[in-house]
Amino acid sequence: MTSQAHSAPGSLRRDLPWLVVIIVVVAVIWGPTFSWMVDRWSEDGGYYLHGFAIPPAATWLAWQRRHEAQWGSGGGAGAGLALIVLGGLAQVPSALLEIHFTSACGLLLVVAGLVLAGGGRAAFKAWLPALLLAGFMVPLPLAAVASANLELKLLAAGTALELARSLGVIVVRDGASLVLTGGDVLVVGTVCSGLRFLVSLTALGAFIALASRLPARRRAILFALSVPVAFACNVLRILALVVVADHWGAGATTGWIHDVSGWLLFAAALAAVFGLETLLGRGLPAGAPPESSTGTVI
Repeated sequence: MTSQAHSAPGSLRRDLPWLVVIIVVVAVIWGPTFSWMVDRWSEDGGYYLHGFAIPPAATWLAWQRRHEAQWGSGGGAGAGLALIVLGGLAQVPSALLEIHFTSACGLLLVVAGLVLAGGGRAAFKAWLPALLLAGFMVPLPLAAVASANLELKLLAAGTALELARSLGVIVVRDGASLVLTGGDVLVVGTVCSGLRFLVSLTALGAFIALASRLPARRRAILFALSVPVAFACNVLRILALVVVADHWGAGATTGWIHDVSGWLLFAAALAAVFGLETLLGRGLPAGAPPESSTGTVI
């Protein structure tokens, strides 16, 4: 085991010149796709500001598992080559038709294939969390965003409506608008639809789950629970604004109250995810690794 742990860095150093060449080639081929992702991350009022944090976060995950990777230990060359070919084939029509989403998906396949073919099965297994996290930097197509935004907006408004009625608030729904007794109308707009909240918290939940020392199954459960947590917190935010509007008028829900409520509930959702991680970790030995590893863990 000691010799494996020491040979891995040597193998990586040996392959480093080739890796640099491959990185340059990939950067040239997928240059327009990188530019598209940065533009989507930078959009005012967009949904993917967290995209800037994904590459360093994924790099940190890979670095944390560098001793388990055993780069060059072998195995998986055929499967890795298949992933590279598949990603390359996806890039051809994507580049010709300027379909950046499928191009980005092809890029992820190529990177995964390079790790598997060059580093071996051990490297792929160790760096799989980083590869999975990298997927959260790829923005969805605008049509999918618009569709999801509408569906979430209606679902959040309907759920908040029923909860408000259970609290004695007289309110009716007209599409994504909530009409109160005094004639005040609260429109569940793009911000309150919860999509931005859901995308950001899901990406953060994925990072927390993948960085956790929980067993793989419990990490998957933790990630899955981040989705309903995000939705529930957004519904609670809308419910709180409805109650405020019912007592003090719709004007009281604008400005700093609207903004602060969003930040507070995001903090509450984040705390809930960490709380779930603690609950899922009960019964496990302190410091137990998430799964068996053939490398040296330090």
